[in-house]
Amino acid sequence: AARRLPTPAAARDAGSSLLVAARFVRSRGDLRLTHHVASALPEGLSPADPEAFGRWVGETLGAAGIAGKRIVWVAPRSSVTIQRLSPPPALEDAELRAFARLQLKKHGVVEPAGAAIGVRRPDSSGSSEDAVAVAMPRAALDAVRSTMHAAGRTLEGVRIRADGLGKLAEDRNATLVVFAAPKTVEIVLTRDGAPRFVREAELDADVPRARAIAVEIRRTRMAARAAGVEMEGAEARLLDASSEPAAPGDVMEHLGEPVAPMPTPEWLRACEDAVAVAPLAGVAAIASGDGLDLLAPLGVSRAAQRRRTLLLALAAVLVLGVGGWMVSQRELSALQSDLDTQLSEARELQERYVRMLTLEARVRHLETWLKLEPDWAAHLSWLHQRLPPREQLLLDDVRGVAEGEVAFEPEKRGVFTGGVWSPQREVGLTLTGRLEQRDAMNRLRADVLASGVYRLEPRGADEPDRFSWRLSTTDATPDGEGGS
Repeated sequence: AARRLPTPAAARDAGSSLLVAARFVRSRGDLRLTHHVASALPEGLSPADPEAFGRWVGETLGAAGIAGKRIVWVAPRSSVTIQRLSPPPALEDAELRAFARLQLKKHGVVEPAGAAIGVRRPDSSGSSEDAVAVAMPRAALDAVRSTMHAAGRTLEGVRIRADGLGKLAEDRNATLVVFAAPKTVEIVLTRDGAPRFVREAELDADVPRARAIAVEIRRTRMAARAAGVEMEGAEARLLDASSEPAAPGDVMEHLGEPVAPMPTPEWLRACEDAVAVAPLAGVAAIASGDGLDLLAPLGVSRAAQRRRTLLLALAAVLVLGVGGWMVSQRELSALQSDLDTQLSEARELQERYVRMLTLEARVRHLETWLKLEPDWAAHLSWLHQRLPPREQLLLDDVRGVAEGEVAFEPEKRGVFTGGVWSPQREVGLTLTGRLEQRDAMNRLRADVLASGVYRLEPRGADEPDRFSWRLSTTDATPDGEGGS
């Protein structure tokens, strides 16, 4: 018999204004897609207005034939906060949740009160991976609930898209799944079907799409290395859900490393929106109780809840039968009062400490950011000293481009005190011009390469009297100062 599953739905990625929803049924262990919709939001409608947005969602799902009340919301990386944890060993579920809430508040990541927080434990195979806390802030969760209420649906759960993308790659050892929406890209490092590192960013609309995706893949690798995540052997696999998708070969040309298409499930390939629906199919394929549901992060079964209630009732009866219970209760109250006082003071000191750490990190980040700008005058002066005489050389075009970001290397994983902030930049100079003598061109090329200051890449084939080169370096000045 077929069993209907809660409908996975994903609202817009940052800036894409796209609603994707699908209904699946499971029959004899196999998934089947029955209905789906991938619809752009009408002009003037914003998810920031949950009432209007929810009514439109309800109408859109109904028009697509997606019946049933239960909805699983699939959140992109931009809607949640992810914090790596190093909990003490052998914590119970409730203790691990409390530890996660404390760490989220300690590091000023998100206010735990009212947030949906899930915790993924390290696997049981002896892996050195840390636990991971995933939190959806209260404001975002309230907006989702309001949207579902206005749509006339029931919010069954909140999952993350990274889990669905990881499920698609579960038969691969290490994969960098690149899911490109129309205006954003979410990149997930997976091992054995589980996400180990997730990053989402808006794509630069001013450059070719393939190049913008390649830039974000490179930045993701840098961010993962800074976070201490092992990336060796992870092959990039591309899913592009835009109307004009980038070819993996074009992305590979800009990236300089292999990029292959990410295959969608075979049973989904007849769907015209297979790429957009694929992450939802991955979420639906996750077995009940697996994955990360932020509304029931480390849930307890109903049978276990009944057993726990019975044991608590039995314990209460035994305590009530013990003589001297009143005396013990008074002593307990006094101890509890003292504990509450100590906890209140500890919370106040903790909040002050977190504010100080946050301010220090912002100052260090700004100081490092100011070091990213290269000394263009020094670079141009260095080149001018090595160019042939003016009567032999005519420069048609000289352009300079600098890209960079601030990297942080923590001394201890999960904290930002005592680490190293460093600027990571790429400085590029493009020279296009003419030389009367081929020997002069060869001498100029040899001088640049022999200096060891720049990497030289020809842009197209050199002609007898013309050249077009790109010089690149990671240093702020030609003498090597300010290198990342």
